[in-house]
Amino acid sequence: MLAELLLQEVDQQLRCTLSANIALLGCIQQEVSVIQPLLLEKDNLQVLTAVRLIALIGNESPAVLIGSAAQLLQKASSEDHLVALVRLIAAGPIVNQVQNIYMVHVLEQAIRETSGPGSSPENLWKNVVMLLRWERAGAGKVLRGRPASRAVLSNLDEVTNLLGTVSGTCAHSVATAIDLALNDAMPFPSTQPLLMLSKAVVRYFFLCLQDSDVTIRLRGARLCCRLLGRLSVHSSPTRALALREILEKSLFHSHSHLFGAKITKSPVTKTNQDTSLLHDNQRQGSSTMLAQRHSSVFHAGVIGDGPRVHNQSDALSSDIVAHNSHQLINLLKAVCTNNIGGVSLDAMTMVSLLLVELISPDVTIERDLHVRRRFDDLPLVWELMSLVATNRPTLCYCSVLLRAVTATLLAQWGSSGHHWQQSTHRAKLLYTTEKLLQLLSLGQLLPPPLSSLGDVVGKLSPHEVVQLLRDCVWNYLRDHVPSPALFGRDDLGVVWRDPSQAWPGPQYIETFRLILQTNIEQLGALYSQLFLAPA
Repeated sequence: MLAELLLQEVDQQLRCTLSANIALLGCIQQEVSVIQPLLLEKDNLQVLTAVRLIALIGNESPAVLIGSAAQLLQKASSEDHLVALVRLIAAGPIVNQVQNIYMVHVLEQAIRETSGPGSSPENLWKNVVMLLRWERAGAGKVLRGRPASRAVLSNLDEVTNLLGTVSGTCAHSVATAIDLALNDAMPFPSTQPLLMLSKAVVRYFFLCLQDSDVTIRLRGARLCCRLLGRLSVHSSPTRALALREILEKSLFHSHSHLFGAKITKSPVTKTNQDTSLLHDNQRQGSSTMLAQRHSSVFHAGVIGDGPRVHNQSDALSSDIVAHNSHQLINLLKAVCTNNIGGVSLDAMTMVSLLLVELISPDVTIERDLHVRRRFDDLPLVWELMSLVATNRPTLCYCSVLLRAVTATLLAQWGSSGHHWQQSTHRAKLLYTTEKLLQLLSLGQLLPPPLSSLGDVVGKLSPHEVVQLLRDCVWNYLRDHVPSPALFGRDDLGVVWRDPSQAWPGPQYIETFRLILQTNIEQLGALYSQLFLAPA
């Protein structure tokens, strides 16, 4: 009781006098190293006493208050400790803005102290998330000024760097803290920090997909959608960078295996000191390797190592690949969302153009083969193209990719007669052809009745498929270059192509009609729907 009265008297003198020379404060400050550990005690009375003493010192030496609060933020292991931290911040200068600044310095020092070797910031960010949730719930007068949110946003550069380097539970806590701090943030951060943050969030997204816990994967993916969606609405440059980062890393970087990409073993350089030049020459034989032979044009392998080998042992199961692809598509949709909750056609057009840029090479030599190889090796490309086709008319910008795949299919179907009975080759060729025709139909690049081509190719012979691809698909796309100008918007805001105004001429559908008549026993029902007028 006597100690409490003494502390109240010291506090009253400090509040009434701008500069009070109190000997007791000097004694307390000399013993601050003994007082600070009391903040982490389990006895609530000891914790509150330590808060009162450090708060009194903080009026004369703010560095002591900030350092003590930083230590408490790092090492707090219970809600009582965090309550003590809030009281410690509240015991500083009375002006609310100054209290917010104090919290900024507290978090800055805590981040700096946990960034060294041998230290872990996991508990720090667990406590920061707890404070942010108390803020959101409106708990306490001090937290209504959002000091924790302001602290996170003021240290956004350091927090972003941390999100880009940590992993596991710590990464999830840092991402959650950023999400809570950005909620209703006023003012919103400037463009440059948002650009860096978007790259860190994309890295965090791929980190979540590799987590063994399904719950963490789902929660992390939803968190990334929410974060990138909010950033993209506030900043168009951030949206552009996020889309490029997502597509590049999912298609061509080490994360591509998460979406079913084929992993090719790197050729191992063989060194054999006993090999002689005469022996190598004898192995080559007397024949000459011509430059235009299929073995050199299609780059099927490495000289001396044989055909290129795809590493199937590290491939993920089809269920995991489907789950990862679904989460990636959701992330792209979130980035392309506008401020009213719908999909922005400008953003989806950006996705189309990026796909063309990333998949189609600058050179024209073997371009079609290069594009086709991307579709075969990266199953995610089909999912991305389906997303683009759903948001008409953005598939028009990918027409160069569709024509490249069509050209390779024409060549393959034309040369498949002698090994058509091989089930593996037939299934793969049919799959690619049907996926292409489904895309063209979904994006309304092929009008009725050509939009039904995908329903019949599986029941036709190779030469009939070649005729359909050549006369009905290739010739139509050549004469009717896909353009957004062919699409209109109805009263409900839906973009579509009016079939009554896009009916193809007889030179594009006659081959289709004759082939259906030839196979009337199997395709009679479809023929009656497409070409026989109702009575």
